[in-house]
Amino acid sequence: MSTTSDSRPRQAGGPFHHWLIERLAGLAGAL
Repeated sequence: MSTTSDSRPRQAGGPFHHWLIERLAGLAGAL
């Protein structure tokens, strides 16, 4: 479930930026 990454355009960050988004989304979902 990566709705935030889909909404925002992919910036020059690479897979690492996407990984951070997934991590933050996972933590937010856990809370």
